[in-house]
Amino acid sequence: MNNNISFTGINNVKMTMTPMHEKLGYYLTEKGNLKIGFVKFREYKLNFNIFNDKDKADYDEFVNSMAKSKKEFIKKFQEPNKIELYSKRFFINDEENPIKFSIFKINGEDIIPTRTSMNIFTKLAELTRRISKMENLSEKQQKFAKFLNYTIADEATKFIELM
Repeated sequence: MNNNISFTGINNVKMTMTPMHEKLGYYLTEKGNLKIGFVKFREYKLNFNIFNDKDKADYDEFVNSMAKSKKEFIKKFQEPNKIELYSKRFFINDEENPIKFSIFKINGEDIIPTRTSMNIFTKLAELTRRISKMENLSEKQQKFAKFLNYTIADEATKFIELM
């Protein structure tokens, strides 16, 4: 679905999700044991345009959060106001402790939770939360954005708890 009207600094929202995949592979348990088992994963993409409007400087805030984390990041974007948030969510049904984790990319660039990248995670959480509340999106699309918001918060929280 395209969302062409915006009073929020966000428009042209598009979402895609792959079916759940399952693959046999190796993984480390929380106790550091190497195991073989099935890993399930699903890929999510959220595309949108971001810009400044009369009420909020979304584009400027996004660029500043990226610059604080990855100095050269914005220079790599062909069109910096066009954002593709990619997430791959993994599920491992380990008998000791089930494992869930996500990886993230913005416009093809890895975003790894670190002290310096927390401002990117904060901005992504804010944007996905706002997208999830856009009234012109279907309920399914709102749930999609809420789920991405949850995975962003989950990975940031895991990192903060390790600090």
